[in-house]
Order: sequence, then C-alpha cells, then structure tokens
Amino acid sequence: MESFCNDLCVDPTEFVVLVLAWKFQAATMCKFTRKEFVNGCMELQADNIKAIQSQFPELVNEVRKEEKFKELYRFTFQFGLDSEGGQRSLPTEIAVALWRLIFTHNPPAILESWLRFLNSSPAIKGISRDTWNMFLNFSQVVGSDLTSYSEDEAWPSLFDAFVEWEMDCRKKAPNSAEKDCEQNVVTETDSQD
Repeated sequence: MESFCNDLCVDPTEFVVLVLAWKFQAATMCKFTRKEFVNGCMELQADNIKAIQSQFPELVNEVRKEEKFKELYRFTFQFGLDSEGGQRSLPTEIAVALWRLIFTHNPPAILESWLRFLNSSPAIKGISRDTWNMFLNFSQVVGSDLTSYSEDEAWPSLFDAFVEWEMDCRKKAPNSAEKDCEQNVVTETDSQD
C-alpha cells in the first residue's frame, strides 16, 4: 500500500486515500487485495496511475454530498477494524485517528472536545459501531454549545458522559476548557454501548 501511495504521490494518511479505499471497497486498512484493486480501477475507469490521480478531485467532491459522506463514514468504521483478529470495536486511538481523517474537510464544532474527552479518559478502551455511527448524527444535532442535547434521547451512554464532562469543563474554566478538562478523566464508562 505504501508503494502504491508513493506512486500516486500521496501520503497513506491523506483523506483522499480513505476515499479511494472506500471506492475500492477495501476490507482492511493498509492493503488492497488484487480483486479490490482491479474492481476499484474498473469502477473509476482508470487503468494507470495518472488516471487514478486524475480522479482525486472528483472523488473528494463526491463525498461532499451528504449521502455519499454518510456512506464513507459508515465504511470507515469497518475499514478500521482488524477483521482478521475478530475485532468488534475500534481501539480508541484508532477511532480518534479515523475521526480526524474522516472530518479533514468539514469537522463538526464538537469534534476537538470529543477527541479530547476520549484521549483523556483511559477507561474508554474502544468505540462500538453504534457509538461510531451515532456520533455523526450527535455532532449535527447537539451543536457546539451542546444546548440541543437531551438526556431523554436514546444516545449511547458515552455521549452522556461526554456532555457531562464537557459541561463540567466549561463551568470550571469557561475561557480555557482545553487545559483544565484534561484533568476531568472518565474512570468508569461503558464504552461498548
């Protein structure tokens, strides 16, 4: 995969590589099977490196459409799993990296707070598919100030913990939430909701 990315003149951690993996329907990070590669090239109608490169702007444009972005978003969870190892949830550090990648172009207002919460909470070992999928909706519904959040909604409990954590941080240090929130660590949260 690294050699392929070098040929394409892209870094393997670039957003366009994730979009390309989605188009190729890759089952595993960091590699394409021969079948995935051939079918992906046929899908792109590309038979050489230059032809694939020429598709990059169109691929990135395609996922700016809400429905296509949702498809890419859902794909990203499965793509991040170690399916050969039987993983059912993403390790938190992988989920954080994938959230940064998937939201390269249009990060939700709460993304940095959410990632800070996850990184500062050692009890959160993994992110379930349900939590991953619902974060996209959650980030659109609650807004940057979290005023649209309601405990009565059917959100995963990890979101409840995040909102409580974030609100505590804002109360304690309204102008410097990032620094002071690092100390408000979640110690008991069921991250497998």
